[in-house]
Amino acid sequence: VGAHVVDELLRRGLYVRATARSKDKADQMLQSRPGFAGRLEFVYVTDLTTPGGFDEAVRGMDAVVHCASVSFPRRLLVETFTHCARSPS
Repeated sequence: VGAHVVDELLRRGLYVRATARSKDKADQMLQSRPGFAGRLEFVYVTDLTTPGGFDEAVRGMDAVVHCASVSFPRRLLVETFTHCARSPS
């Protein structure tokens, strides 16, 4: 899902800062989109549940499209992502 969102945003001419869990995954995305190297960058977030883990990724951005998820109980999922979304940048 995330790769399709990135492609659409780039197609519309937007600058995209995406997150990736590993350098290898980010490199694959960059290599498959050579025409967008100047408008696509990655920040590594290895643990989606770390409070403040997305601070660097969202700093200076105008909008966020959140497509990632982890598998654990719904209550904990909602609490974790609510906390992350409210984390000051």
